[in-house]
This record gives sequence, C-alpha cells and structure tokens, in this order.
Amino acid sequence: MSRKIFLNRGYQHANHPTPVTRRELLAQGCLSFSTYALMPSVISLFARRAYGADEPTCKAGTAAGMVPFLVIDLAGGGNIAGTNVIVGKKGGQMDSLAAGSYATIGLGADKEPKAAGVTLDTSLGLAFHPDSQMLAGIKTAAPTASASGFIDGALFCTASVDDTRSNPHNPLYWIAKAGLGGSLVSLVGNKTGASGGSAAAPADSIDPSKQPSIITKPADALGLVDPGKLATLLGATGSADVQKVMNAIKTMSESKLAMFQQKSVPSQIQDLIKCGYISSANYLSQFTPDALDATKDTDVAKAFPGLATDPAQKAAGAIAKLVLDGYAGGGSVALGGFDYHGQGRAQQDKQDLLAGQAIGRALELAALKKKPLMIYVFTDGGVSAGGGGNGILAFSADSGVRSAAFSLIYNPAGKPEVRNTGRQIGAYTDAGGVDSTAMLTSNNIETLGKAVVANYLALHGKEGDLAKAVGDDPFGADLEKYLVYSKIV
Repeated sequence: MSRKIFLNRGYQHANHPTPVTRRELLAQGCLSFSTYALMPSVISLFARRAYGADEPTCKAGTAAGMVPFLVIDLAGGGNIAGTNVIVGKKGGQMDSLAAGSYATIGLGADKEPKAAGVTLDTSLGLAFHPDSQMLAGIKTAAPTASASGFIDGALFCTASVDDTRSNPHNPLYWIAKAGLGGSLVSLVGNKTGASGGSAAAPADSIDPSKQPSIITKPADALGLVDPGKLATLLGATGSADVQKVMNAIKTMSESKLAMFQQKSVPSQIQDLIKCGYISSANYLSQFTPDALDATKDTDVAKAFPGLATDPAQKAAGAIAKLVLDGYAGGGSVALGGFDYHGQGRAQQDKQDLLAGQAIGRALELAALKKKPLMIYVFTDGGVSAGGGGNGILAFSADSGVRSAAFSLIYNPAGKPEVRNTGRQIGAYTDAGGVDSTAMLTSNNIETLGKAVVANYLALHGKEGDLAKAVGDDPFGADLEKYLVYSKIV
C-alpha cells in the first residue's frame, strides 16, 4: 500500500516534540494514508485546537430568517417566453405584442394570448400559456403548492448569448453576500465549477471561500460539514474534550484510525459522542446522518418520488432539502438537454415538462415543510420558431434575443404581494424579441443578476442594501422600476 505522509508545519508547536509515528502525525492533524477518504476529519480539527494552529475560517453563515434560494439552470438555450411564460411589451405581461408577433417564440395565430379561446393561466400569479408544458410539470409535481394560491412570480426579458456556459447568469454568490448562509455550507450545486451549475457566475461575484459543494445524490450530504463551522462548534465543548480525543488517537491502532477516517464527518461526530469524547451531544445532534440524508426525510420522499432511481431527482431532492432545512444557503440544479431546436415539438415539450417538474418538486417540498422559497429559472441563450400558421410551433434555430428568465416565490404565510402587477422587468417588441432599449437589464446578464438580487433583498425589505451585496447599484433612483416583489419576511 502506498503510504504518503504530508506534514503541515502549521500544526507543530514550540512546546511539543516533532511527531514521528503515524499515530502522532494523525494526532497533529496531518493527512496520512493515500487510501483514506479525502474529506474533512474531526481529528484534524481537534489537532488544530490541541496544538495551537490557526483555525480555518468558517465559510458558512446562518440563514438568519432569509428566504431559501434555489437556481434552476436550463443548459442549452431553451424557450421560456412565449410557449411557457407569457411575455408582453413595456406595459407588462398583458401588454400583448401585435398579432403575428408571437410566431417566432412558438405561438401560432390561434395560440396567441388574445386569440379566441385562449385563456391565460394566472393561478401562480405569473401568467403562463395554458398549453405550457412547463406549467403542466409544475402543477403535476406540486399539487399542494400550486393549489395553495401562495405563489407569485416575475419575468425578466434579457438577451443571452447562445450555447455557451460563459453566460454569467448564476447570482448565487451575490445571494450569499446578501446575507443568506447555511449552518453547514454556504452553497451547493450539482455541477463542478465555480457556480455549482452549468452557466457561469459573474466573475466579480465569486468568493472562493463560498464555492458550492457538489451534490449529485443524497449520500453526498453526509460529507458536507464545513471544517471551519465544525471547528467552531467543537470549540464550544472545551479543551478537556479536545485533549480526550487527542489522547485516544495515540492509543488507537492504525486499522481503527483508517476506519474512522473513512467515515463521513457526521458519523465521526456520532462515534465520538457515543464514546464520551464529546459532551455536547444535544448541540451536535442536528448533524446526524439521518438529519442530513434526503432519503430519510418523509417530506422529500413525497415531493421527489423518484429520489432512489432518477439521477435528476437524486441531485435536486438532496439540494432542495439542504437549502430548505438551512444546512446550505443557496443551491443550483442544472438540467441538460435544452438545446432542443430542430428536434421537433414533442422533444421540446418533453424537456419543458421535465423543467416544470423540477421546479414543481422544489415548490412542493417548500409547501410540505412550510418554508418560503425563491426559485430563479434561466437558460443560456434562446430559440426561435420558423414559419407561421396555427398551433404550438416547433423551434428551429438559436436566437439569444428571444431569451428570458423568471422567478417564482412560495410564501407559506399567504400569497406574496407584488409591487409591479405587470410582473415583468424589461419587454419584448412586435418583432418577437427582447426590446434592447427597455431597461438596463435588457442586454446585460450581469445587470440582470443584480436585478434578481435586488428582488431577493426586497423580500426582506432590504433592497437598499443592493450595493453591499453586489458591489454597486446600477439602478440608482430607478431601482423601483426593477422590483416586482414586496417584503414577505
């Protein structure tokens, strides 16, 4: 077996001899055995305490009454405005485009918002087309939430570059800086990379200390305990607990040490509690495997019935639980397959239905847990439909000027109040694309992200703190024009 030993000089202390044996190295928090699981270890955290090394900075804050925030990232450049969320001109969603103008965004003459027999669906506050498969997915997956009347939303009309992950759509870091944190980690996501999703985060927003932990299945949550946070918690137990653990390490066999190191941090904690090494069992009980594991949560089981078998639900269910239970501040769920132009209407409907189901399951979990939730949905690019005629039209080409994003708010206390009844930031023109002159957000995705953060802050009555969260306030005296939501917490 390969035996690599890495000595961190920061763990040496003037009043202690240099460690020599493998157990001594482990007792000072040094990583040993290349076959050990590479995860945070209670041993290394106690070693920092015992030998006077600097403790890591705690990345995670606390939710502190902030609304949980979830990103749904539709990778590929799909359709949002038109066949799903209704879009209008500068007067808002109901300020309809001219007859024939909806053809490029998938609505034939007989399916336009003002066509005979078309009744828009406003049951979620935000208006959807009655034939929207995304809406169908939301309602099917969220029977409790969608029937409650406690949801409202906003549409953002912003052009987006096609087919590239470099679109800086993801505002999670700014949301964290706005005050949302988790008791274990700041952020989570299901994709590797700085944003935790498919699309990028604005470069100026990225804080390496808050980089999302990757969650692709419920078991991944068991290794989530942030080392800095855990060090803070364990520090409350006092130096006697620290010394007991360090003394025990020196007497353990290497095989027992290896077995201990390979366990998840919550399991390590529970072992130390059971053996009497940590006295604050009640305080740390919130980090048990059962508490973190989505498969042990009956509410998650109801909202995500495919949690055990569907890879998409495994990731989304675990992330939604961590966010709603406050273990993580915000989360990203990236869904692939939305570069669906040229594949026919049936495939496009299938993808939109899947997106709606992902949104709906998160809303349903919020309703079951009686927690507020803001969901932000975007796609990297857009699509256009070719030709005219009747019916729901198939998309045939990339078209970033026909992009959009939207958000939905669930408030367990009642229907969220909106301050902009048009429920739309920005506008489309009669040409069936984004009105590039309508708003500062029309052609600037980073500014769009800042508008989303402003609306998130508005849920807490803190929209005036926008510059503190994102570094500046591009809207100034016009901020009110970019706000849809009112305070709910």
